[in-house]
Amino acid sequence: MKEKIVVRVDRKIADGANAVFAPLGLSAETAISMFLAKTAQLGRLPFSIGGESAEADAGDAAIAAKSTLMPDAPASATGAAAREAATGSGSAPVQDPAPARAWEPAQKTVSAPPAYKQNASRGGSSITHDMVECVWAAFKYSREHAVDFTNLANSVQRRSGMNSGSAYIYLMFLNNLVEGRANKRNIKIADLEFLLVKIREELGEGAFANACASVRASIKGWSRINNGYYAQHAQSLLKRLAG
Repeated sequence: MKEKIVVRVDRKIADGANAVFAPLGLSAETAISMFLAKTAQLGRLPFSIGGESAEADAGDAAIAAKSTLMPDAPASATGAAAREAATGSGSAPVQDPAPARAWEPAQKTVSAPPAYKQNASRGGSSITHDMVECVWAAFKYSREHAVDFTNLANSVQRRSGMNSGSAYIYLMFLNNLVEGRANKRNIKIADLEFLLVKIREELGEGAFANACASVRASIKGWSRINNGYYAQHAQSLLKRLAG
């Protein structure tokens, strides 16, 4: 059960905060949810205020080092257990979701097609095909285990070098595809094609049909990106894969 909270803040503060959130792919609502989740997890405010001692900050650092739960990402929509782990309403955060490296792709050099070697910069880093493969493996693991996307994004970062924020966005994008929900954000067309093919091959026609419905529902919003070029490419891709 979710609680609705209405927050009123000064316009300048809201604009300044949104300027920070936007490059990270976050909404103010998501950022507030992240703050509340971290507060519940720690049992206090997740930052120092005036007279708090340096020991408290050191404690935070120790917690962050020992836990795979990122302090700055919301929970995924992968089940009640995952939501409880991320919001602090259930048990302690799940540690590394695959200690035996169960979902990590084999350690080998992948010779990706040229289309997958495009760079998509986020925060100065490039999203490679190997990183997207790692995201896919993590996503498949999450469908069979009660692991939230926060932990998975952290694991993807450790295992592939992909920025954890980008990994989280890709995981949420994938989840929306499989659930048939529209995506407000977009990813590289080459990555979208790779993921659609993977969904069809490994999750079946039902999941693929949902993914196609998700893309169709997303195109209206994507038409406002890059003068509609991304939406046009997405439509062409959908026509080629789904007919």
